Amino acid sequence: MRIAAMDLGTNTFRILIGELSNGRLKEIYRETNITRLGEGLNQTNVINGNAVTRSVTILKKYRKLIKQYDAQKVLAAGTSAFRNAVNAKTLVKYFNDETGINIDIISGDKEAELTVAGVIKSMELPLTRFYHLDIGGGSTEISFINNGKIELSKSLELGVVSLAEDHSLKNAPLKEIGKYVWKKISESINTGIEANNNLPLVATSGTPIVIACILSSLNEFKPALVNEMKISPEQVNEIKSILVKDNNSGKLDKYGKLLKGREDLIVPGTVILSETMKYLGNDCMIISESGLLEGLSYI
Repeated sequence: MRIAAMDLGTNTFRILIGELSNGRLKEIYRETNITRLGEGLNQTNVINGNAVTRSVTILKKYRKLIKQYDAQKVLAAGTSAFRNAVNAKTLVKYFNDETGINIDIISGDKEAELTVAGVIKSMELPLTRFYHLDIGGGSTEISFINNGKIELSKSLELGVVSLAEDHSLKNAPLKEIGKYVWKKISESINTGIEANNNLPLVATSGTPIVIACILSSLNEFKPALVNEMKISPEQVNEIKSILVKDNNSGKLDKYGKLLKGREDLIVPGTVILSETMKYLGNDCMIISESGLLEGLSYI
């Protein structure tokens, strides 16, 4: 069966078109687009008109791709921005009217469940016990996986867009931002999950993939080229120290297409990543390009 799965996040929209046969998914087409759907959401609780316009443009593009590749099954998941915006239900109807795409708003727990399922089904590394981290634009999901099952999962109201747009932290030193993130993590994960130290962390989403691309000297966002790459906490902190030295235009001058649309988000994302690894005691992060899109495809 030809399937089109869409992950409609706070900062990025993604589509995966694949062929599901005999329980295996073969990728046909994949694309990521930055829409910044959650722009200003922290302050207003509303998805604004500019974000809606950008998003409709991308959804219309996805509609054409769905027709072009003749997908028989279409699944679209709205995540944190849709969960938190007071006008989300109105926009779901509007997006459907404009593009014919029906968006299902999923909970943080469901997002974690589907993302981990997509990772497990796609990952070739023989891991039985590990943490999973998905840093989104408006939320971050942290899970503990034991023998292929989620034993504990938490969805934190903390993401790269919400952290970047937090006015109380606008000009705060990196150390203060780190303390804020640590507090958020420790308040949310206060039982069970933190007792399993020295396990690997499997990480999906833009921030860890960008870090892997920088370490690999790639100047474009190429998840497939860094899939299953292993990265140490020291390497994460090294990249964080380099990134914080440049302003947004400086980052774009240095990294070009890799950071386009993420230039103001990569430092907040790297802080979330480094503080999570420190809190959980991970000595290794493993990149996974798979996640929610694959989890949706296997439903």
